[in-house]
Amino acid sequence: MAGRIDAQQSESELTFKFRIENLHALFTLPEGQKEGPALKTDEFGPGLSFKLQVKQKEDEQPALGVFLVIPESLNTPAARINCKLTAHSLDFRTTYFSRTWEHVMRSGGSGRGWPTFLTFPFVQKTQEEALWIRAVVKVSMGEPSVRSNATLTLLHKVMHSREVDALRFVSYEARGASGKLGRPRSTFAPADILTESCENVDSLDKFMEILHGFALDEEGYPANLHDTAASYTGYDSDSDDFDDDDSDGAAIDGRGTKRKFDAIADAKSEDSDGNVEMVDETTVATVKREPFEGKVIVLQDAAARTWEALLFYLQTGFIVFAPLSSSDKQARDNFREKYRDLHPNRPESPSCKSIYRLADKLGLDDLKKRALLHLESQLSPQNILDEIFSEFTSHYEEVRKIELAAVVKWWAQVQKQPALITKMEEVASGKLPHAGKIMIEIWSRVMVKPEDVAKAAAADLPSNSG
Repeated sequence: MAGRIDAQQSESELTFKFRIENLHALFTLPEGQKEGPALKTDEFGPGLSFKLQVKQKEDEQPALGVFLVIPESLNTPAARINCKLTAHSLDFRTTYFSRTWEHVMRSGGSGRGWPTFLTFPFVQKTQEEALWIRAVVKVSMGEPSVRSNATLTLLHKVMHSREVDALRFVSYEARGASGKLGRPRSTFAPADILTESCENVDSLDKFMEILHGFALDEEGYPANLHDTAASYTGYDSDSDDFDDDDSDGAAIDGRGTKRKFDAIADAKSEDSDGNVEMVDETTVATVKREPFEGKVIVLQDAAARTWEALLFYLQTGFIVFAPLSSSDKQARDNFREKYRDLHPNRPESPSCKSIYRLADKLGLDDLKKRALLHLESQLSPQNILDEIFSEFTSHYEEVRKIELAAVVKWWAQVQKQPALITKMEEVASGKLPHAGKIMIEIWSRVMVKPEDVAKAAAADLPSNSG
């Protein structure tokens, strides 16, 4: 069982297609020159792309080299990359050859590939003027290194019995329909972990501004509230749903055990107006139960599961994402349960979309690319409509770009799904106000009219005759 989980999380497969045109001209180098201009494809996945260039060695025919350009986020000892390129005719009726290599990243270098992927004699023999190249890239992050600066610094301080300044974060496991938060959970981290790791965080005040956080005093009451409210309610959030009127007054301790607390009267601050609902008796009781001399920060804009996984990643480089709920919610719940049983001392598996959102806010580009890679690997003809019409997708251009490409790729299957008609109706009725632009982009990519989609879907439904 462990092997299945590790394989699911460690390896993602990406498919990318590009066209090489004007082959004869490409191999015709200017007199006296030994190499042509360097060409580059669009980026795909977590910042991958291909570089192409014709070069001619002494006394040899010119050859076209094709190299996979690897971003810095994958250029680590933990990454293993397998790449297969297949050359096809423009009509895809003829497959000429395939090239495959596997590389384990060690240090240095950002490109790997084939210096002689295509030769001029091949072009002369086939008389092809253009080729389609289909690339299949498998990326495996493997087991991460524990040699991050944060981890080494922490270990060194512990070895020399030096006090480690820490922050205590209170985040919430559940969110009600009205936005009210429930089931507070505490996590701890070195005080400088955010300013040292996050590009967009230069101070604790800036961090609290980004994630709608605020500090509590030693009694567990708001010290300086901002009039803000938790704003993210996307369906793939890591917050569990609960009934606002069903709160049982239970808090969650560090071991995930529910404990009852007596109501604390007047749990309000004189200057509190926007966040008093967030600081109820469970939050105050959680803070007062465990004495702590450092700062306590309450987070409204990050679910407890997401926040714990992010802090763990910042200190270890390790993160394991859960499957998308749009693929199979029950499968995702089962995965999380099995992973928790196998690794009780690691954070629960977060949503890649929740992590992507936080990484974007905080300026964690490497983590953002990892989350995007996992998201792309989870897309399928069965869940692409739920994903592309989600509010999450409407906020991020690079996510929208990847999912639009997936819709085009699977259009023959997607256009026959009744769910597409449902999405069209929801956009037209205003139920999905964020998705109007996405709908227009889909039509422009697939070059069809909405009424044609309705006809195709109707034709694919089973007949009642007979």
